[in-house]
Amino acid sequence: SCGINRSLLGSLTDELMQTACGITNPIHRLKMTQAFQNAKHPDEVEVAVLSKQIDVFISYRRSTGNQLASLIKVLLQLKGYKVFIDVDKLYAGKFDSSLLKNIQAAKHFILVLTPNSLDRLLNDHNGDDWIHKEVCKYFVNN
Repeated sequence: SCGINRSLLGSLTDELMQTACGITNPIHRLKMTQAFQNAKHPDEVEVAVLSKQIDVFISYRRSTGNQLASLIKVLLQLKGYKVFIDVDKLYAGKFDSSLLKNIQAAKHFILVLTPNSLDRLLNDHNGDDWIHKEVCKYFVNN
């Protein structure tokens, strides 16, 4: 611990992250700085997002890919990976933001493609489809 708490995150500089907190990777410092700047309130900065505590986020179409996604999850967990799938750990009433924060917290992203799973994306010009949202969120943050 370097004596930093959530209330100080907004004033944390690149130099302090490196010297006081021991964060030597410049990319990690940049991503943390961006997370701090994008948060409206210090409580919005999730610890999991900053430390990438989820190894793999699995995205899938519920109607066709739920069984395969669940199987992939179990196989990865047996290998010791921390895996998130949207049926896990989401808080009622905060589904959208909680899901997107878990994507940010993931080191890796697996998109399960099953027959017709991308059909809804053909006319999704506004990015309303959940697979579209999840893929975009991952690539914006990684």
